[in-house]
Amino acid sequence: MAKGERRVARSLVRANELPSQPASTRLRSAKEPARSPRPVPDPLSTDKLKAAASAVRGALKRTARQQRTVTWDQLRGQLGSALPRICEADRRQLLLLVDSAGGPGEPLLSSVLAAADAHLAEAYRLSVIHHGGHLPVDDREMLREVIDADVQATHRYWYHR
Repeated sequence: MAKGERRVARSLVRANELPSQPASTRLRSAKEPARSPRPVPDPLSTDKLKAAASAVRGALKRTARQQRTVTWDQLRGQLGSALPRICEADRRQLLLLVDSAGGPGEPLLSSVLAAADAHLAEAYRLSVIHHGGHLPVDDREMLREVIDADVQATHRYWYHR
């Protein structure tokens, strides 16, 4: 290879390198296969879903009594094996079960989750609709306001219970 060709080849290699990574890391990552995304868990049986909903409901009551909100990951950390990895459809069904177990006039406990975890706002919206409420699909700002108001109502409701 001539001098000019080597210079061009070096500049092309440098342009494709990430300067923040040491050369050994760049070489190693080029050899490693790409990681595949986590497989989607199989749907849970009705009995397992009900058991998980019961555990989640208890944890959400505790969270509401403490006047806090909680993310799904924090909830999984608290509950361990009582809350197995579940697909999105099962998560929505689980939150419907959690909210349906409440008595008349009881605020929806799923608001405590939806306030801390934006991914669960849609599941909360579906739960509201299932329980006779109405929230438009495309109005994120209104949904956030409703969630915030429902969290306050949930905190007030569970504070002394």
